[in-house]
Amino acid sequence: MYLAPIHQALPSILLQQAEEAFSTKPDLANVLHGRRRVYPGSRGKRPAYFPSRINNATMVPESQLEAFYCLLLERDPNVAGYRCQALEIELSQGQRYFPDFLIRTWDGRWLVREIKPNRGHLTDEEQARHSLAEKLLSRCGFDFSVIDTTDLPGPIQIENLYQLYNRAIARSWSVQECNLAMEQIGQLPGPQPLQALYNRLAGAGLSPLIIDYLLFHGRLEANLDLPLQLDLQVGVPK
Repeated sequence: MYLAPIHQALPSILLQQAEEAFSTKPDLANVLHGRRRVYPGSRGKRPAYFPSRINNATMVPESQLEAFYCLLLERDPNVAGYRCQALEIELSQGQRYFPDFLIRTWDGRWLVREIKPNRGHLTDEEQARHSLAEKLLSRCGFDFSVIDTTDLPGPIQIENLYQLYNRAIARSWSVQECNLAMEQIGQLPGPQPLQALYNRLAGAGLSPLIIDYLLFHGRLEANLDLPLQLDLQVGVPK
């Protein structure tokens, strides 16, 4: 009897929360907090600040694993924006659930993602909570799934992506700059060492850091499971 009125109103509640999450401005430190705030030093949490280019603000994922997922969202061309701890779902009387990520795609979909180290090691309580959340969110038009380490790149690729991202966000790169860089690279005979591409852009009066931006976003390709060194072969995807 208790759940019925709550769950009947859930679609409008969640949509309102989602819209509020994406209309809320960051605080004076340019940090975007969720409905449940997590701060460094919180008991049982290891939050990390993540500078998001997509959101133009600093995010506060609850763990290093969630920070890794932020990195993947930043390079996903389908992601228009995302928020951490943005939804509050009342599953039952006294039981509230705050999914890790709310994602908005360019085609207007809402995605909800929970990040766990290993889906196979969830407790019965966690599995039941996720199962109920998935049913409720599905009825409201929100796609829900649990992400774990098997869905993430390996440690070397993650480290490479961090390096590329941190260098790439030094400034915003215009479409014209990126297209000019791609024209320069397209004139070369196949994949080239990373250093050669840096030199090519510098010689053309462009910033070599555009290479890092293009590589991070997949407009250039390389085997990122290898160490990110200057002799790494980088080319244009076929």
